[in-house]
Amino acid sequence: MAQSETAAAREWITGLKPGTWFWSRDIPVRPEIARPVLSRLCADKSINIQKLARGLYWRGYPEGHERHWDSPPSYIGGLMLGGPGAGLWGWSALNLLEWTLQLPVKHNICVVGRPPKPISVELQYHTSSNDRRKSLNWTEVTVLEALSWFKYTEEPWHECLEHLCNGQSANKLGWNLPVRPSLLRWAAEGENDVTVETMYKIDEIAAVFPNPPKRAA
Repeated sequence: MAQSETAAAREWITGLKPGTWFWSRDIPVRPEIARPVLSRLCADKSINIQKLARGLYWRGYPEGHERHWDSPPSYIGGLMLGGPGAGLWGWSALNLLEWTLQLPVKHNICVVGRPPKPISVELQYHTSSNDRRKSLNWTEVTVLEALSWFKYTEEPWHECLEHLCNGQSANKLGWNLPVRPSLLRWAAEGENDVTVETMYKIDEIAAVFPNPPKRAA
């Protein structure tokens, strides 16, 4: 007998790796089937499915697991809600890249255009008018922000560059998205207040990254 859509939805959701964020639209069944399944699973605290915003959910650790009480990292949800062009902003960018030890009071996120409603009091949104950022991933926007705030870091540039290029910064960020130097430069050229120093630093990033991908025409 073919599996029902309700059973398929439940199996897909509960089969997600703990710590996974997902959108309700990702569930491979009709929305009218997915909604009540999600509602029931969110009500079952032993399974630990949490709704953080409209359509956005987090698969926590099930009851009995030592990490059952872990909370979802709000800044990841904030980035997901931020849409294309989102990334960490200011001190948050510098700290997560390990370019400074200064820890911001809140997770600062920059988005292109109108910011969404924060899902937590720990989040604060900032806006950019540079539409070119929409072609960048979270890491690239975060690097662009960190470069614009570089004067505030206590770390020398050669160490920051080494952290970025040896993967140390990527490991701290945790989402394993690459830096594409040519695309980063193209986006930086669209910034309102980009400096010559920032462009030089992007050139240095490009020089040490092996075979940086070219921007699509």
